Amino acid sequence: MTSDNNHILNGAIAVAVGDKMVYSKCSGIADFEGNTPCTIDTQYNIASVTKQFTAAALLRVLFDANPSLKDLKITLQNPLSHYLPPEDFLWDSEMPGWAKTVTLHQLLTHTSGIVNYTDLDPFWDDLYPTENPSILNLMNLFKKEPLNFEPGTQYEYCNSGYTLLGQVVEQLSKKTLSQYFTETFFAPLRMTSTSLPTRGTSLTLKKKKPYSNLARGYTYDIKNPTGPYTEIKNYWPHEIDQGDGGIISTARDLIKWNHALYKGRVLPHPVLELMLAPHELIPEEHNSYYGYGIVSKRLPAETIFTHGGSIPGYHNYPIYIPSTDTTILSFTNVTFDSTCIQDKRQTIKDELADVKDAVEKEKKYNEIFTKRHPDVVKIKEQHSLFKIKDLKALEVGSPVD
Repeated sequence: MTSDNNHILNGAIAVAVGDKMVYSKCSGIADFEGNTPCTIDTQYNIASVTKQFTAAALLRVLFDANPSLKDLKITLQNPLSHYLPPEDFLWDSEMPGWAKTVTLHQLLTHTSGIVNYTDLDPFWDDLYPTENPSILNLMNLFKKEPLNFEPGTQYEYCNSGYTLLGQVVEQLSKKTLSQYFTETFFAPLRMTSTSLPTRGTSLTLKKKKPYSNLARGYTYDIKNPTGPYTEIKNYWPHEIDQGDGGIISTARDLIKWNHALYKGRVLPHPVLELMLAPHELIPEEHNSYYGYGIVSKRLPAETIFTHGGSIPGYHNYPIYIPSTDTTILSFTNVTFDSTCIQDKRQTIKDELADVKDAVEKEKKYNEIFTKRHPDVVKIKEQHSLFKIKDLKALEVGSPVD
């Protein structure tokens, strides 16, 4: 289905001070088939924002078992095999050697060296479009791949690592990750529109009552950012989208989460400080550091916390400003389709084939692409979600839409 649309924002922006929403702006359509507009209660797939929930769950389950910050820090240096031994079903009788050396801390900080499954062509070509894939399908896709670097020596964003962390939480809690999230976080915080589905896609879930407000995902040609919008061909399968992404939520619920997390209601303050600590510099982002599922950005005036989430058809960007206890959220159910420039992207990748360092390769790729295709970069910037530089434009304190 396609639909003409000239909204630059198709989604929602919300601002809260403490747990009170003080501003919201919604624009565009959540479901073109039903002509349903985006509202403040529209549900979105929050993608990698899920990682902070997974990190918090791991810290919580470990600390609940042994409430000692010193011991928690030691425990995070344990190898993955300590929690997922060779006989664990996840390995399908073949545990990779790196499971004996990669630690929980390295998985949390994206320094494990494990290949990121979304960087593998077989994921997009074979597994992603498959109906009802399993976590074993996903594991078999990346577990035999060699490490990109020696664990602990580099930073490289890795969805595979958070998939594994979700499985560790399940082993420790003796519950599914979905159950643990609901019982430990969602229900106590009254996040009534939030859940981690374990099967299906956003499209199939819409038929069920808890997801009746779920937005469909759309895309646009990057060279025609105001439309028409086309519904994405394949939605992300929730069977494999667990610890690294997959939570469905709303602006109201994420305000509740942020308020509870940063005020020490999710984790004791010393454990929260460990989660938010600047563990690893993110080379490609200025003054940004990865904690555990959270990014801290050091601005001239203060440090803020964030972590974006993006999958085909959905993108969101939350910000928390400690000095004013302010949460800023942005959501969209329209993402750009870059297939029309795929040949340009591949040409640059081919040119950099001999660059072995992943961080250096990413840096050079961005430099070359920006120099050769400034028009595409400009369009992406103009139609991307709300950025930190836009904070001053917000009318904080104005009525909620």
